[in-house]
Amino acid sequence: RVFIKGRNGAGKSTLVKTLIALSENRQPTANLIDGEIKFGNDIRIGEYQQEIDEKYLSQPLAEAVRIIHQEKNIAIDEQKVYGLLSQYLFDTKLDSHQKIANLSGGQKARFQLIKMFIGEPNLLILDEPTNHLDLPSIEELENMLDTFPGAILYISHDTYFIDRLGGNAIEL
Repeated sequence: RVFIKGRNGAGKSTLVKTLIALSENRQPTANLIDGEIKFGNDIRIGEYQQEIDEKYLSQPLAEAVRIIHQEKNIAIDEQKVYGLLSQYLFDTKLDSHQKIANLSGGQKARFQLIKMFIGEPNLLILDEPTNHLDLPSIEELENMLDTFPGAILYISHDTYFIDRLGGNAIEL
């Protein structure tokens, strides 16, 4: 576990976005700042970004979950979609038809959590994951991360969250 810290504007989120973009393009090596970043072929990244990708905003919640699975070439049926929504504290009858853009901040954050864990990632990259989360959602996130068997790279200003999750620090 590694967390990135630094003052506002130091480039923490930019670094995270660059890492995610490199992994999505499947570039095995990239020069960044004064070093080199290498991604192995077996890396499966789950990311939690501060902003939801615009392509999901006009989609109803249940449909957005289906689309993410399709993008990762993972089959999913309606029952599993609703099971995921329920697992992440959504009211399946009320919330599943709501457009992502119309969800509350906490609901959008929980959608980001669903997106992050699709595809059994072995590296999680989280950019300010506790922003906009209510206390039950933060506790659920902490429990999920406690049992996550892979590597975690995260940015957070939430000192309680940092103390709970731990890890080595990189300061920018």
